Amino acid sequence: MLGSAPGKLVLSGEYAVLLGAAALVTTVDRLATCFLKEQSEGNWCVRAEPLSESLSFISDSPPENDSILSRLITTMWQKKPDIAHARLLLDTIPFYRNGEKLGMGSSAAIVVAASLVFDQLMSKTSSFEELAKTHNQLQRSRGSGLDIAACMEGGTIAFRSHTFSTVSLDPGLKFSFIATQKSASTSTMVEKFREWEKRGDSGLSREWVEVADRVVDRCNDSVEFLEELGVFVKLLKRVDEESGLGIFSDEHLEISRIANQRGVVYKPSGAGGGDMGVAFSDDAEKLNAFESRIPARVIERLNLTNRGGELQIY
Repeated sequence: MLGSAPGKLVLSGEYAVLLGAAALVTTVDRLATCFLKEQSEGNWCVRAEPLSESLSFISDSPPENDSILSRLITTMWQKKPDIAHARLLLDTIPFYRNGEKLGMGSSAAIVVAASLVFDQLMSKTSSFEELAKTHNQLQRSRGSGLDIAACMEGGTIAFRSHTFSTVSLDPGLKFSFIATQKSASTSTMVEKFREWEKRGDSGLSREWVEVADRVVDRCNDSVEFLEELGVFVKLLKRVDEESGLGIFSDEHLEISRIANQRGVVYKPSGAGGGDMGVAFSDDAEKLNAFESRIPARVIERLNLTNRGGELQIY
């Protein structure tokens, strides 16, 4: 059987969502897959690509080392399947380019994909809360769970405080996706943000949350959406400067400068400080002019998708 789940990008609300704000998240056409084939003999054999990590163990003794692959399997083993011999392949190759991982939620996608397979074996359905907890255990962080929600649901969702619903973007809204190919550790940055939250400017935090909520509320009107998103990005920069998170890397700052010159809204996506960013406009000519000014190698051709987690049985 084959479980699959899409990658995701945060369009608005990253970090602010940890303060209770609404975030806008969309899924993209990169799939993580979990393929399971029952065998007649031998151990459980697990392989993760492109990490080239492998595990072999008997069904009664899941691995106990500290690799990410082992932690994922050990967590999934809490739903211990009644299969003694099997081959399991976890594949996140579509989330990599030139050997570098792109920040599109590969860990959340593989958790959702693997859970679909293990749920089928156990005749159960994992809840969002269960998968968000699994993902946080895997990442050793206290993330919001928005990436899990997006991978499960598919399409574009509004996420706030562990609740989410599908929303429709203005069809006139256009995107350019950027991959600087400098990755960041999401778990490290989330914990650093949590530290700033305790000592940060409460007035700035309140304003930031209010603006993040308005961005989501106006997502079906491109003009109002872009106006509010521009304000959100300015506040995100202020938070970055005060917290020292490094959300806006030198690469993102340079791309932001070019976007401003061309009348385009640009922001890092997700953890920031890493590789992915999104440029927004309701004018195709402006977006084309923006793309013409940045290196072609950083443009990542992606399509939005309505697909969520899916299971196929062969």
